[in-house]
Amino acid sequence: LEKKKEERFDSVEEFLESLKLLEERDRITQELKNSLLQYKESLKKSVTDEKVKKNKGIVVELLGKLAIIHAETREKAELLNCLEDLKFYTVENREELVSTIDRLKYMIKENIDLSKQFVDVIKNIVHRIKRES
Repeated sequence: LEKKKEERFDSVEEFLESLKLLEERDRITQELKNSLLQYKESLKKSVTDEKVKKNKGIVVELLGKLAIIHAETREKAELLNCLEDLKFYTVENREELVSTIDRLKYMIKENIDLSKQFVDVIKNIVHRIKRES
């Protein structure tokens, strides 16, 4: 449907393959969200320091994966939700995370697309928060 021919699919097969990839990404995203809910509940119920640390690490890992998926697919609202949740699991990277969240809110407000550089910033912050936990 694109106006420019070079932006259109070359074949029905290419379109169908792209559709399969989208369906797979949606399936993976849903699985991550379901696991995240389970581990957040487990974290709330954790009574030992060992269990808290383990469940917190898993929650951060899942939130990080979701944040990166949403950043790469330019889903700003979903990305914002993940980053807001990550604030509760970081101390060392909190200031930079809050600054990044503020930039994202501005981008949403002004309808600015996420650049590759911004996505790379997200990946970097997520990586550092994972190492912290």
